[in-house]
Amino acid sequence: MIIDALALEQYDSVIELGCGYGQNLFKIFYSGGGVNLKYFGGEFTKSGVEMAKKLASIEPNMRAEFFYFNHLKPKFDKKLDFGKKVLVFTCHTIEQVKEIPDNWFKIVSSIAPFVRCIHAEPFGFQIRNLGEASQNHKDYFIQNGWNLNFASTLKKLIKMVI
Repeated sequence: MIIDALALEQYDSVIELGCGYGQNLFKIFYSGGGVNLKYFGGEFTKSGVEMAKKLASIEPNMRAEFFYFNHLKPKFDKKLDFGKKVLVFTCHTIEQVKEIPDNWFKIVSSIAPFVRCIHAEPFGFQIRNLGEASQNHKDYFIQNGWNLNFASTLKKLIKMVI
């Protein structure tokens, strides 16, 4: 899905928030993301950032940087140059954050003049209950202390923008 999005437009960089050791970014690079793109990974764990940096150092053609990122207190170091047009994505990371702050989307969208976000997160039950499966999914999130405010936070931002 990210490779397809990258093929539709020219981006300066791709950023994964909650990247772990960078597995998705490496897959994107080796599956056609290209050497002209900068790769960035934001990760909460120190071990994830360190491992991603070590793995990236093995591939001399991949311009990759990894940094600390906390979904609960989102902020970006001004030293990071993402370029003017960036693609940001998350993949099964926000689901495990109990509650993202109201300013999460505003902060992420302000890192460059043009920011497109793709969230591969299982939040359908927060938008519409489709029956037993949706309720079971919601119950599972509640039981695990996982996110219940992704959709409402996004909806608040949309109302502010419109």
